[in-house]
Amino acid sequence: VRVTGYNTDGSANYATDTVTVNVADLNDNVPVLTVSGVIVDVDENSQGTTLATLSVADADGTPPNAVQAIGNFTVTGADAALVEVVDNAGVFELRLKTDADLDYEVPNHNLDVNVVYNDGVHNSNSEAVSVTVNDVNDHAPVVGFTAVVAGINELAPIGSKIGDISVNDIDTNGANPTLVASNFVIAGADASKVQVVETTPGVFELQLAEVLDSETPSLSSLDLTLTYDDGVNTPATAVDADVSVSGIEGS
Repeated sequence: VRVTGYNTDGSANYATDTVTVNVADLNDNVPVLTVSGVIVDVDENSQGTTLATLSVADADGTPPNAVQAIGNFTVTGADAALVEVVDNAGVFELRLKTDADLDYEVPNHNLDVNVVYNDGVHNSNSEAVSVTVNDVNDHAPVVGFTAVVAGINELAPIGSKIGDISVNDIDTNGANPTLVASNFVIAGADASKVQVVETTPGVFELQLAEVLDSETPSLSSLDLTLTYDDGVNTPATAVDADVSVSGIEGS
C-alpha cells in the first residue's frame, strides 16, 4: 500500500511511503475428497487388497492445510472394520486390512464404506465405496443320509433303494460345480455293493449295485460311509449309511 501525506498549509510539499500488510492464510476452505480407481469386485477371504485411491484438494495452500495425513481420514459404514487407509509412497489407498475376515456368506455380498477427510476444522464431502464380494468355493459340503428301509433283503434286486442322500453347501452363486453322483465318495467294507444314483436333477439315492448274500460271512449289515468331494475342500466328516441285511429262511 502506498501512502502520500501533504502539508496542512496547502503547500506543495508532501511525502510518500509504502506500507506492506501480510494476509494470513486461514483454514477457511472445505477440503474436497476424490475417490478413484475403485475395483469392481474382490474375492471373499482376500486380505490387503487395494480397493481405491484417495486424494484430497484443499484451497488453503499453506501448512498444515497443504499437508494431508492418514489420521485425518475417517471410514464409516457397515464394513468399516474391514478396511484402513494407508500411505503408499505418498499416495493414499483404501485397503482391506491384512486380517480382514471378508465372508461372502454374510448377507449383502457387498463391501460398503464411506470415507471423509477432516482438515482440523472442516469435514470434506463424504464418498461412498461399494465393492462386490465374490463367492469362493471355501466350504466343505455336508452330506446327509436317510434310510428308507430298516433293512434290505438279500434277494433285493440291483437298483433297490436303500436311502435318500442330501448335500448341503453354503457356497452359492455358482462357486461350486453342479452336484454330480460321481463326486460322492463311498467308503467302508461294503462300498462296492452300493452306488449313488441321480434319479432327477439334484436328487440322489443310495441303491444296491449288486445282489447280496447274507450267508457271506459277516454280511449281516452293510458297512458304509458317505462324503461328497467338491474338488477343492477336504470333505467334511463322513456320514454313516449302515443298513442291515436280512436273509430268506432256507435260502
